[in-house]
Amino acid sequence: MSRRWTDPAAPGRHRSAGATWGDGYVVDTPYFEPVAVQVSPAWLSMVAVLHGQPPLDLSRPLTWLDLGAASGISAATIAATNPTVDVWGVDHNPGHVERGRSLAARAALANCHFEEASFADLANDDRLGPPEADVIVVSGVYSWISAANQGHVREVIRRRLRPGGLAYVMYESAWGWSSMVPMAEALRLLADADGRRPDLAFHDAAAVLQRLADGGAASFPLGSHEQGQMDRWPTVNGLYAAHEYLGANFGPLLFDDVASAMADARCSYVGQVDTVDHLPAYWAPPTLADTVQTAPDVVTRESYRDLIGQRALRQDLYRRGLAMSTVHQQEAALAGLTVVGLGRPFEERPLEVLGGGVSLDPAYYEPLVGALADRPLDAATISTIHTDWSFGDAASALAMLVAGGYAAPVAAVDPTPDAVAASHRLTDVLIAEDRQGADHPVACSPVLGSAVEVDLMGMLALGDLADGAEAEAAALAGRAVDELARQDRLVREHDELITDVERATTVAAGRVERVLGLRRSLRL
Repeated sequence: MSRRWTDPAAPGRHRSAGATWGDGYVVDTPYFEPVAVQVSPAWLSMVAVLHGQPPLDLSRPLTWLDLGAASGISAATIAATNPTVDVWGVDHNPGHVERGRSLAARAALANCHFEEASFADLANDDRLGPPEADVIVVSGVYSWISAANQGHVREVIRRRLRPGGLAYVMYESAWGWSSMVPMAEALRLLADADGRRPDLAFHDAAAVLQRLADGGAASFPLGSHEQGQMDRWPTVNGLYAAHEYLGANFGPLLFDDVASAMADARCSYVGQVDTVDHLPAYWAPPTLADTVQTAPDVVTRESYRDLIGQRALRQDLYRRGLAMSTVHQQEAALAGLTVVGLGRPFEERPLEVLGGGVSLDPAYYEPLVGALADRPLDAATISTIHTDWSFGDAASALAMLVAGGYAAPVAAVDPTPDAVAASHRLTDVLIAEDRQGADHPVACSPVLGSAVEVDLMGMLALGDLADGAEAEAAALAGRAVDELARQDRLVREHDELITDVERATTVAAGRVERVLGLRRSLRL
């Protein structure tokens, strides 16, 4: 095995580690800018409730701490859509901190702060960042940093997460990387030899491995999941790929190791942030359900699930102390859950879960998706639509609607004027960047307390509406297509780039029509 996996201080690490402050992490390539909607307070609160834990009290001021905040776009989104949440992003890369501070300043987000600090700095200096936090997010860094830095992250959680607070830890799982680990090492070595910046070197390195596979090298084909990753290499975002594969410390982890370390930080495992994770029927195929459900403890159960599903990515939710709730308290928490529609029509397609695909019966779910077009839904409302359902059935349906992409958890049905204004300010900043060639396909929603995907054409349409254009889908779509053409970009449908202007405008109009509906319901 490469020394990379056993001795992070060994020679031959990625050249970006030559900067001492990088500590093996890719620092000469900025991180790409996704918005992680599943780390919003409303989403994490819903997951906690589904797993039998109390919700976050979104009516009071909360503190949200992002460890490894990268460019800060997720932190800024939380701040804009939740003005009562004090948001902190910490990152050791000065370029990331500069970007985050710029977003916060341009959107006038007084509740959004960014610190340039290493995890060691934060673990050892209480003057940095907030003294306590209700939510701590570790997204996209835990598998990519050294064991020492993982310890510093846990120490921050141990010292700063309030009792009852939630910690989100995302990392790559070893079960889904069994045949990919040596491929990642080969990519790193090839990118090192290339000499260019990692994001520029990645695709040529990937092409070399593809030539080996095509030529009959015995290491190929990879396992089914890993082969799927490799198949996406030619078109993957180079910034993402550099951070995913080329760091000197990258190493997939096992659940039992992470859960044990988090227990030392006084945090207990709650579940995955997938909203159907709490439903045992979907944990495994029927032939293996008994094996999984009779596991003697949570570590064994989760290990079974990772192995059965060949899970590559885990998104664990932990709580600082598990709460003991009565049946009535749990029912009251479930009754308080509300979801709002995302403007997607019902489709007879399987809902992908770890154990395979689950079909949503159209007789039951098509009316629910239709109802979402008119109003938010809670368990009580669903019970009036399906009078033969139990309260538990109705609560489970909320989770299924979210998992299917038809709905999202609500932070505030009637958001405050401050939340609406701040959300619009940050969306305007992102639209301005889209008009300059960026690709931010999300708009801020104070109803969700997060962002919603509206794609690039939807963002351009929202910008035109803010500039005073009429809310007419065809005209807005035409303007969006013209703007893309000015930037030498094309409308994409699935994996196809559309060169015909008339067809592109028709596709764009359908997407703009959805955005016009979301503009009303989500206060975009």
